[in-house]
Amino acid sequence: MCESRGDMMGRLARACTQASTESISRTARTTSLPVMDAADAIAAWGNQLHIQGSDELELWTAPQATPAEASPPPCKAGDRVSVYWTELKQWYEGTFTKSIVENADSGGRQRSSRIVYDQVGLWANCTTAQLTYWHCLDDDLWHLCGDGATE
Repeated sequence: MCESRGDMMGRLARACTQASTESISRTARTTSLPVMDAADAIAAWGNQLHIQGSDELELWTAPQATPAEASPPPCKAGDRVSVYWTELKQWYEGTFTKSIVENADSGGRQRSSRIVYDQVGLWANCTTAQLTYWHCLDDDLWHLCGDGATE
């Protein structure tokens, strides 16, 4: 399902042209701004897709798929781990309880690990069920507590 950037840009330009045509044919306008034509911007951006020194376009390739086999369990049940939560920009500690192999979003298989986080700070009044999260630790920054090494 690889599609060249040229094909993708052509499809986008046709969609923009169609959307622009549709907006012109309507009788009611909700703004005094003119109908915007993005064709010039798309064409300028499309020129950047050419391989240097040729008329060939670069080809877009899909990211590598998740491996067919899941990784082995990252640690043993009962091990203490610290996981970095990027949205919160903070490390949180918890206990690794188990892991399972499941289908990955991008195909293949992945190992999900169950972490029960500590009842601290804002989480002090949470139940065990509320503190339990499943992570694919292959995709997360984490380490065994006291280990200092990160994955």
